[in-house]
Amino acid sequence: MINPVSPIHIPQVLIIDDEKYNIEFLKIVLTQSGYQVESARNGAEGRRKASKLRPDLILLDIMMPGESGFETCALLKQDQSVCEIPIIFLTALDDTKNIRRGLDAGAADFIAKPFEYREVLNRIRIHLKITFGDKFFFSGAKTSEQEAYPVPTAEKIEGICVFNGRDFEESQKSFCEGALISGGIESLLLLETLKPDSLLDREEIRKTLAVNSGPHFVPSESMRNIGLSLFGPGISKGKEHHAEAILAHIDRNNELATVVNSGGPPVIHQSGDTDFTFIEPQTAGMAATGLGLPPCSSFEFRRGDRLFLCTRSALAGFENIAEGIVHLQNGAAASSGVDLHTACEAMGKTVSAMAGRDKGQFAIIQG
Repeated sequence: MINPVSPIHIPQVLIIDDEKYNIEFLKIVLTQSGYQVESARNGAEGRRKASKLRPDLILLDIMMPGESGFETCALLKQDQSVCEIPIIFLTALDDTKNIRRGLDAGAADFIAKPFEYREVLNRIRIHLKITFGDKFFFSGAKTSEQEAYPVPTAEKIEGICVFNGRDFEESQKSFCEGALISGGIESLLLLETLKPDSLLDREEIRKTLAVNSGPHFVPSESMRNIGLSLFGPGISKGKEHHAEAILAHIDRNNELATVVNSGGPPVIHQSGDTDFTFIEPQTAGMAATGLGLPPCSSFEFRRGDRLFLCTRSALAGFENIAEGIVHLQNGAAASSGVDLHTACEAMGKTVSAMAGRDKGQFAIIQG
């Protein structure tokens, strides 16, 4: 069992719209993605809530009775307590004149109705990253978020089972940590250092994962930031590219999975009893792409599907990694229909026995 962390900061979004349907739709989309959401039905109420709550971002409808969105935006920008909050207009108006008027009033962006939820999430994510980056850059902060905040812990994650070799804890080289982002959305990080004299600190890994998890991070960005924080050039001198990791991000609400494989063994996706897909390593190791985002693989992950992940050390007793993965695939096929925890324990022990090793880690994620 893993003890998952929660994101250190969960962004809050304020929706200002007079149409109840729009508010309810946006609340569902944003809440399922992990955001905190508040709402107001007119401009005056929205300004009061903005001053009280200080949200991270405001979604503002233009066409409202009484005080229009343009007027609300202009008034918010005159209030020093909330003037830095990015505002995205929600509008059916797409002509150049109204776009210019909105930008002149201080809006950061526009989203046209009817909404496409992926576009809404992407626009919000982009403007939150810009705002957070500006705040950090101009604040002159000398300490990292890892040092400033304790790591919040979350409830147990259902649908994930981890098998630990008896010797893995003593090595301080292999760790499996989870992050619960919201109900139905979680991430699992399987990390291993390959440098003989390099040991990992579990608390540092958990803090880094908590800082770089949340609805405003895509999986590739989380993996890049974690890699640079722990092993990047100039941060942990001498440790560059000496670690491998797999980050599996599961969105059960939309039956989607994203895997970022930075140098680890292939990840096995089982759909049905005999349908297997292999997600090969996409980069040489953690921090290998520097500030660039590492590639990832996104795919449908339906109820009953399984992902099988392991560290390189768990397969070290086999002649090669490919042989070990074949044994994992055979075990996955044989365990179809078996409950998650029984399958994980049986496969972990079998692979350890066949490999002649009792190190490393092995995990199953079930859809």
